[in-house]
Amino acid sequence: MLKIKKLFFFIIILLTVNYSLVFSKTNQLDYEIILTVNSPYLTINNVVKEIDPGRNTSPVLIKEWGRVVLPIRVIIESLGGEIYWYQDERKVSITLDGNNINLWINNSAANVNGSDKFIDETNPNVKPIIINDRTMLPIRFVAENLGCSVNWIQNEKKVVINYSKKFIADYKNEISLSLKEEEKGEIKLKLRNPLNQEIKLNLALYSINKPINWVSEFCIKDICFFEKGEISLKNNEEQGVEIYIYTKGKGVGEFIFCVSYEDHKECINIKVKGG
Repeated sequence: MLKIKKLFFFIIILLTVNYSLVFSKTNQLDYEIILTVNSPYLTINNVVKEIDPGRNTSPVLIKEWGRVVLPIRVIIESLGGEIYWYQDERKVSITLDGNNINLWINNSAANVNGSDKFIDETNPNVKPIIINDRTMLPIRFVAENLGCSVNWIQNEKKVVINYSKKFIADYKNEISLSLKEEEKGEIKLKLRNPLNQEIKLNLALYSINKPINWVSEFCIKDICFFEKGEISLKNNEEQGVEIYIYTKGKGVGEFIFCVSYEDHKECINIKVKGG
């Protein structure tokens, strides 16, 4: 009987641990990735992973370029993105939260969201290469064009990558409008759910400073709110939101539009000049 109780207790603990791991993964919004030159391991939010499982592949610092290259699949997939290899074209295609990058082996040009650009405008030698049958990509170029910040710690030969998933697509810290004395300004945004479960977002539009006769509101699916509202989004669902500012007379107004989920909050400052 004692053994059965112990087994039951162990199963409960195992289920609890598994549930917490799944819950943590599906609600992950902020990531910190740390990798070190010549080490086959990296950490993602303090969890140790192999960079190239089973192959002992490490990031390489190409001294002639001053750039670090490595296999990037484990990073992309850990962030919730997708990566594909096309053998015939020797092309790597990466998609993450609406951004898409295409790179070709031994080609110093890449395509980012439909636009061609050089991987390193100051050094045409920087390009994807193959080392020991592994595709090695320039990490800074790829990460920054996917919306990550990248820091290089010289004395430790470490790369630190930070990435935050956003509920507001094409997020900007500030938006400016210049309107006539009697005009309705419109700002179109797109909300998205980057998580693997249905979520409810809280929305708010605040006026910090505005002329007394000005009016502001935001609308979703023809339902409008003057201050606060909410919206439910399914897994990977997107939904448009329109913000309207009505200038009734000359003046300058400042507004803040915020989207929040649990303890995560994104805000955009909106500055409007009327007249």
